[in-house]
Amino acid sequence: MNNSPDPIIEAATQHTPDEIAFFRRLLDAMFETNNTPRAEVLAVRAHDAIHLNKNVEAASGGGLSLKGAEEALAKFVDEGWLEKSP
Repeated sequence: MNNSPDPIIEAATQHTPDEIAFFRRLLDAMFETNNTPRAEVLAVRAHDAIHLNKNVEAASGGGLSLKGAEEALAKFVDEGWLEKSP
């Protein structure tokens, strides 16, 4: 993870820092929260995913609006980062 933002690094992604933080929370939900020794789900329901829009652990409470989370989720699917199951 690169913690030193510069113009080249900032141009390397089309996603905002809030969208990237949202994606990390999605991965945490998929691989830690919803994954147990009894059931390796490796997924998160769309409704639950959208409600990961805010960083509840941050003092600032920063994050995305619900609409922003829906749009980011759709972008992640369109770009192939995530798949939506039927």
